[in-house]
Amino acid sequence: MNAVLKIFLSLSVSGGLLILIMLLGKRLKDKMSRQWQYYIWLVVIVRLLFPFGPEVSLLGKTYQTIDQAITQTAPATQQEFTPDTMVDHSTPPAAGTESDIANRPIADDLPDASLLQDVRVSLIDHVWLIWLMVMFGMLIRKITIYQSFIRYIRAGMTPVSDMEQLDWLSRVAEQLSIKKPIELCINPLVSSPLLTGFFHPCVVLPDADISQKDFQYIILHELIHYKRRDIFYKWLVQITVCLHWFNPFVYLMEREVSRSCEFSCDEAVLEHIGSDNAQDYGKTLLDAMAAIGRYKEKPGPVTLNENKQLLKERLGAIMRFQKQSGAVRILSIVLTMCVVLGASFVGVYSAAAATDEGSMNMKKSSTPKSDDLPATDDSKAMGTTMKTLDINGKTYYLVHNETQLRAIGTGAYGMDKNYMQQADIQLSADEWAPIGTWKNPFTGTFTGNGFEITGLTMTDPDAEIIGLFGVAKHAHIYNVTLRDYDIMGAGKNAANKSVGAILAIGQGSRSYDNFVYPKEAAANAEDDSSQIEKHYKAGSLKLFRIAFSKLDEKAQSKWLDKIYTDNRIQFWDAAIKLLEEDHALIQRYAKKTYTDSNLTCFYILTQNMSDGLLEKWLDKALKDKNLTFQSVLFHAMDQDEAFEELLENGN
Repeated sequence: MNAVLKIFLSLSVSGGLLILIMLLGKRLKDKMSRQWQYYIWLVVIVRLLFPFGPEVSLLGKTYQTIDQAITQTAPATQQEFTPDTMVDHSTPPAAGTESDIANRPIADDLPDASLLQDVRVSLIDHVWLIWLMVMFGMLIRKITIYQSFIRYIRAGMTPVSDMEQLDWLSRVAEQLSIKKPIELCINPLVSSPLLTGFFHPCVVLPDADISQKDFQYIILHELIHYKRRDIFYKWLVQITVCLHWFNPFVYLMEREVSRSCEFSCDEAVLEHIGSDNAQDYGKTLLDAMAAIGRYKEKPGPVTLNENKQLLKERLGAIMRFQKQSGAVRILSIVLTMCVVLGASFVGVYSAAAATDEGSMNMKKSSTPKSDDLPATDDSKAMGTTMKTLDINGKTYYLVHNETQLRAIGTGAYGMDKNYMQQADIQLSADEWAPIGTWKNPFTGTFTGNGFEITGLTMTDPDAEIIGLFGVAKHAHIYNVTLRDYDIMGAGKNAANKSVGAILAIGQGSRSYDNFVYPKEAAANAEDDSSQIEKHYKAGSLKLFRIAFSKLDEKAQSKWLDKIYTDNRIQFWDAAIKLLEEDHALIQRYAKKTYTDSNLTCFYILTQNMSDGLLEKWLDKALKDKNLTFQSVLFHAMDQDEAFEELLENGN
C-alpha cells in the first residue's frame, strides 16, 4: 500500500507540474484552435490518472532519490506496544545453518526497508484513510447533487410536440452522424438550454417560444456537445478532482476545461454555419443569457451559458473567429507532441525499479568472518561465534542464542556493529546486564527480525539503567519482541533510574516497531484512561486502538463523544471497527450522525451494521426522502443498482 501511495502522490506532482506549464504557456496556447485547447487537457488528465511512462525519466529518478533520502533521514519516535494477544512468527531456521539463512526472506529486515515500513505505517494510519474518506465524500456528494438536479429537471419537463422543431432536431442529428435518439423537452425553471443524460440524452429548453434561427443554433450547439461526449469529459474531470482533492492545481484545471468546453463548442458551431453567421449566433447567446438567475445547473450537464463574464469572452472569440491556417495546424501537432513528451518526461515513482535496485544490492557472505573473534572449541560449543551476512554494503552479525546476545559489546562484537536476530531466544534466570553503558554506549543497529526474546530478568535493587538496551547513541533498534520480561524489582534503591523495556536511554537513537509483553502487565501498566489520553494527544493511532479495546462500554462511549466532537475521522474509524456488529454504541451514534447529517461518520458506522439494521435505517431514509443517506445505505447493502433504479423512477 505504501508503494501505491507513493505512485499516486508522484502522479499528483507530475500532473500539477504539467498544469502549471499549461497555465504559464497560455499566451502561446491561445494561438491554437479552441478545440485543441480543450482536448489537450486530456493528456494532463491521463498523467494524473494512469501510472504509465518510460522506465527511466528524470523526475521518476528524482522521486526515488527523494524517497531514499527521506527513509534514511526521517526521524522516528520510540514505540513500544503492549497488546493482549500474541504475535505469530514464522518458524525460525536452525542455528548456524547457512542454507536456512539464505532461504529466509530478509528484505523486510533491511535498515532501508524497515524505514520504508515505518513511513508506510505512518502514511496508512494518518494519510491514506483521510484521502479515501475525503475522496469518497466528495464523489458521493457530486453524484447525489447531480442526481437531485436530474430528478428536479425531469419533474418539470414537458416533451416538445412541435413537429417542425422535432424535424429540425432529426436533421441536425443526421448531419452530425448521431444515430441515438435525442429527446427534446421544455422546463421553464432551467436558466439556459442544456444537454443532460449519459445514456438517454435530452436537450432541455427553458422556453418553447423562441425564434427559428435561435432554435437551430441551440440545437446545433447542444448536439455538438453530445457528439463530442462532453458530459463524459466533464465527469472524468470531476473524478480526477476528487482523486486529487488535495492538489490546488486540479481545481485550476477544472476551471480551464469548463471554459474551453464552451469555447471549443462555439468554434465547432461556427465551422458548420460559417463565419458570416457569427453575429447571429452571438445574438442567440445573448438571448439565452436573459434567463440567467433561475435554477443554477450543477456539474454534469453541458449548458449554452454559464455566466456573464464567460459570455463576454465567448462573444469576443466568436467575432474573431477564422478558420485555422496550415501553419497553425502544424504548430498544433508540434505542441501536442511536446505536451505528450513532457507528460512522459515528468514520469512517476517506480516501485518496481526501487525494488529491483534494492535486490541487486543484497548479497550473502559466502563464509563467516573467522578473524573477527578467534573461535576455540569451547566457544563453538557455547555458540558464541556469530556468522555474518552482507546486506547493502553493511555487515550483520547473526544472533541465534543467549550466549551470542550477551556477547554484544565484548571482544570483536563491538557496540558499533550491526546485529540481526535469527531465532527465538529464551533467556536464563541470570541477571541481565543491559547492552550499552554511559562509557560505552551502543551505536550500531539491532533488528529483532520478528523473533522473540523471552524471560529477560533484572532484580538488582541498585540498578540505575534498566532495559534490554541500556544507553544507545545514534543507534537503530527495531522489530524487537520482548516477552515475559520482569524488571519491576530492579532499581528500588537507586536515587535516579532510567527504565525502558527495549531501550532505557536513547541519545538521538531510533527505537521503533517493537513489541513488549510484560510478565505482569497489570503491575507495570499505566491507568487505561491516561494511556489512551496520551496516545490520542500524540496522534498515535496504533496505540490508541490498543488502549481503546481495553476500555469498558461507558469509557468507550465517552471517547466516541470526544472523537466525534473533535471530528478526527481516522480515530473515529479505528474506534468503530473495534466494536461488535450492531453494538449499542453503533445504534446510538447512528441516530446522532443521522440527526446531525454527518454523512462521513454515518458511513463508517454502516460498516459495522447487520443487514437488518441497515434495512431499518434505509426505511427511515426513504421515509424522510434523505437522498444522500439513501445512497450510502444502498451502497453498504451492495444495492447500488437498486438506488439508480429508484432515482430513474423518480421515487
